[in-house]
Amino acid sequence: MNQRNEKPRVDGAFFHAAFTRQHSPLRPIGLRQAARVLTSTRPNGERKMHQLIQQKRETLTAIRARAHLATAELYAMIGKEPPAQPIRYQVIRKSADAWHVVEISTGKVRGFRFSYKEAVNYAQVLEARADGMVVTLSQAVLQ
Repeated sequence: MNQRNEKPRVDGAFFHAAFTRQHSPLRPIGLRQAARVLTSTRPNGERKMHQLIQQKRETLTAIRARAHLATAELYAMIGKEPPAQPIRYQVIRKSADAWHVVEISTGKVRGFRFSYKEAVNYAQVLEARADGMVVTLSQAVLQ
């Protein structure tokens, strides 16, 4: 089977992992089949999220919105200021002229600018959009 002429080892009723990894009928062959498992591919080539996953995402979004409103109502009832939102985006210098805007929670680069002021303005725009405000880049440059 392999270079040492070993037979696949049987552990109880299951084959050894090296053997099943090579010969499993459930293993997707190539990236195209792996993508097909996660999404519903339509005949016209359009990919849609599975209906149950989409419903779960919509439900979680509604729950988050309700929790946010309930928290705001609670703080309004007791007459205290709600806690400040944590910063979502950070501006990081990558070279003498380049600045990345990085999402702190995921570590993903959301954009880059070639001056610090533009990068900070872009980070503020992303923060405002995450809070649900409609902001254009021309408004952010004026700040």
